[in-house]
Amino acid sequence: MRRGIATIIGTAVGTVLLIGAKYGTQTLDAANASAGAPAQQAVAGAGSTPTAAAGATKQSKATAKPAAPNPPASGLKDGTFTGAGGQEAYGTITVSVTVQNGRISKATGSCAGCQGLSVSITGGALPTLQQETLAKQSASIATVSGATQTSEGYRASLQSALDAAKA
Repeated sequence: MRRGIATIIGTAVGTVLLIGAKYGTQTLDAANASAGAPAQQAVAGAGSTPTAAAGATKQSKATAKPAAPNPPASGLKDGTFTGAGGQEAYGTITVSVTVQNGRISKATGSCAGCQGLSVSITGGALPTLQQETLAKQSASIATVSGATQTSEGYRASLQSALDAAKA
């Protein structure tokens, strides 16, 4: 009986809070309109008509120049770059990166000489390392658990490829 009453009261309170939150907030358009109205009047000056204020606002927008595009902050040249092989216990990890507009758009890795268990470990780690490379846009990527040597070799080769892209 007590649980039933507590459930009903909890549901009622939750519903009231949700309804109150919905009606107590302004939409973004309404907030911008109310905030923009005083600014338009201030631009037009005292005693101006709303039409003059709108004209003043349009005029200031028309004279604004678009910003010049900034060069990529990474300093990477566009192209495909292959790093020197990074050694791991059972082979050599080689990473190639493709750079477009100063950003790494593709990263691929391979293991030359890998055999046995190392093939499956490397095969499982490379997709994670590649995703991490695209997300971080640098060689400062996390080590994949269970593939420490593969991660270290990948990171070394990736750094070498990025160095070549900066030259």
